[in-house]
Amino acid sequence: MITLIPSIYLVIIIAHAWYDSYQSKKGIYIKHLRESYIYCLLCLVLFFVLGELTTTKILPLILFPLLTRAAFFDPLYNLFTGNHFLFEGVNKGKKDKSFFDELEARINLPVFVYRFIYFIAYLIYLGIYIFL
Repeated sequence: MITLIPSIYLVIIIAHAWYDSYQSKKGIYIKHLRESYIYCLLCLVLFFVLGELTTTKILPLILFPLLTRAAFFDPLYNLFTGNHFLFEGVNKGKKDKSFFDELEARINLPVFVYRFIYFIAYLIYLGIYIFL
């Protein structure tokens, strides 16, 4: 059950990346703020539902939605849209950016650095969650 809970967040991210790639291919504008609210609400509901259904460590799950989104969303979105997983397709002048796109634009490092950091942070947190 312990590894199933982080996997649920991964499934949500896969579905979200696929849905956004579908919208993008259809030319539909992606509203990042609205999607952020929906994702946060879904994660809060899952947090409380999983807390009621399981006796496993639930409090450490607070960071899983954020780390899962950071580590997997952009590479999956890129693959679903037919781009290389390290592709950075965010228009630098665009005003409506996601939280992570805005953070990356401010720091301004190569995209592979972010992907590597996010993935390693996810694996470390997953290891801590499973083994402690």
